[in-house]
Amino acid sequence: MGSAPINIEVAAATEMSSSAPDDWMTEVAENFNKSNFEVDGKQVSVTVRSITSGEV
Repeated sequence: MGSAPINIEVAAATEMSSSAPDDWMTEVAENFNKSNFEVDGKQVSVTVRSITSGEV
C-alpha cells in the first residue's frame, strides 16, 4: 500500500483490516496516503499488514 520514502508499517488484526465492513484500518491508511504528508521534505506513507489476532 505505502510506497513513500518514509513508510510506516502497521500490524493490524484481520478483524480490523480485512475487507468491508471491518476494513477501517485500511481506509484510514489510504486516506493518510492520499494526504501526501511530509516530514523534512520527504513523503510519508502507511502500510497495513493484516495478521491474526494472536500474532498482533
